[in-house]
Amino acid sequence: MTHGTDGDGRTGTPGGGTADSSPARKGRTAEEIEEFLVSYLARLLGTPPERISNRVSFSRYGLDSSASIAMASELSDWLGRELDPTINYSYPTVAALAKHLAG
Repeated sequence: MTHGTDGDGRTGTPGGGTADSSPARKGRTAEEIEEFLVSYLARLLGTPPERISNRVSFSRYGLDSSASIAMASELSDWLGRELDPTINYSYPTVAALAKHLAG
């Protein structure tokens, strides 16, 4: 898994304002969403993306309610669609959330 790049070769961090972060792009794959979430968590925690597991719960990474809402907000912006700000409580891992949101 390559973090920080899209399948079309554009680079940037999630929410970093690349041309690919446009809300017009819909239908992200589960892998793209996983990459976004892993990159987001790595940035938040100040750790390499390789240290983030897609099967560990968000709470184990120390996300409190305000951090969870902030993550959902950035993810919502990146996906270009509204998300329930508490969505990661229903889908508590990177893998579960990505699978649910893929479309």
